[in-house]
Amino acid sequence: MIEEGFDLKVWSNTDRQGFTFNVNEILNPPTEKAEGLFTRFLAEMDNITRLGAKTHTDMQIPNKSVYITYYVDVRDYQPIVSLTQKYLDYRANCEGQSDFYKDEFESSFRTDLEMICNRIDKDAR
Repeated sequence: MIEEGFDLKVWSNTDRQGFTFNVNEILNPPTEKAEGLFTRFLAEMDNITRLGAKTHTDMQIPNKSVYITYYVDVRDYQPIVSLTQKYLDYRANCEGQSDFYKDEFESSFRTDLEMICNRIDKDAR
């Protein structure tokens, strides 16, 4: 979703993780692929709920913009939020980095993401 133009923010505390989206981007996705990816995100949130995790949403309206945060109340879900923040930081700072650095980051990111995703079902229960 990040690569397709969504302005995603993430945050975490000891008991809750959150993914914040600009509502205008949800209503007017930057691309068709972005729309499909957001739909998939919602399906994953539904799946996490069915596995027994508590999830909920919250709306914020700072500076005349509307944002929605999707929360997952699973302490062990924090690694996916951390990895997402790591990717956001990488995207913000990758310009000017060597191809070797980019390849290494992306390879490491894929490995970490796969490992975390393999644990999601177990962690949500």
